[in-house]
Amino acid sequence: MRSLTGNIGENMQRFAAKVGRSPYIQALTAGMMAIMPITLGVAVFAILGNLPFDQWQHFIERTGLYNHMMDLIAATSTLTALYISFTIAYFFGKNAGESGVITGVMSVSTFITLMPQSVVAEDGTVISALGVNYLGSGGVFVAMVIALVIGKLYTWLMTKDIKVKLPASVPPMVSFLYSLYSWANTTRKSL
Repeated sequence: MRSLTGNIGENMQRFAAKVGRSPYIQALTAGMMAIMPITLGVAVFAILGNLPFDQWQHFIERTGLYNHMMDLIAATSTLTALYISFTIAYFFGKNAGESGVITGVMSVSTFITLMPQSVVAEDGTVISALGVNYLGSGGVFVAMVIALVIGKLYTWLMTKDIKVKLPASVPPMVSFLYSLYSWANTTRKSL
């Protein structure tokens, strides 16, 4: 019996180590840990705004702090998917040796591009706007998938040296930015 549990433990340990080395799991872990300060900060304000003491509740309502705390909680938690989309792609690109910021920005722009670009008002008219229900917890899973796909696609393109080459007369920074813009645009349109 002891050898059976030892074998199972060793196999699980090898499997966990292999999964932990995956660039996808590493990016997910680092990206989610990066938004932890935001999550914990919002939690502190949620606790402070909802402490069950009558004197405290009257104080924060009289001073207007309650409304500000609730607005802060709502605004921050409504944008969770955007934070996740950026941070996961950032760490995927950074861990692959590419620009994390560019990978993150491409991920966020793709995420926003894929969102419905209109909202139906109560009277039935269609308004050009982004619905916040996709930016918060309702869009977290999609944001994670987009971040991983964009991260992989961008790093693959860069490792294969598939770039837009401009003439040598173009300044290097302009050439670099144009190349990134063209691939970001192509990536977003392909998804």
